[in-house]
Parts: sequence; C-alpha cells; structure tokens
Amino acid sequence: MFPDAFREYTRLLYEAGDTGHLRQVVEKWLVDNPNDVDARRLLESIEHNPPPGTIPAPGSGS
Repeated sequence: MFPDAFREYTRLLYEAGDTGHLRQVVEKWLVDNPNDVDARRLLESIEHNPPPGTIPAPGSGS
C-alpha cells in the first residue's frame, strides 16, 4: 500500500475531472484500507459535489 502515490493519483484524476475513474480508484482503495478517513471523505465529496469539468462515468448516460 502506497498512500502517497494514491493521494497523488487521486489528485490528478480530480483535477482532470475524471470522476468515474476517480470513484473506482477510491472505492477500490477503501476495500483494502477501510479506515482511511480522508479517502472516505473524498468519495463523499465527489458523490455530492463533482469537480468542475467532470467526465461522466462510463454507462452513466451523460
């Protein structure tokens, strides 16, 4: 587990507006790291307030 790499990767996905991929990455991380409060907050944040320029998740119909 590489928390620094995870945080940098999720930051890049967030800035790119790739919410679909970001959500998948964070959900997978939380399966392996269920006590990561920051990752859980990030997931809640993207679900309620997607970043500007968001790229829809595949199959979302958007």
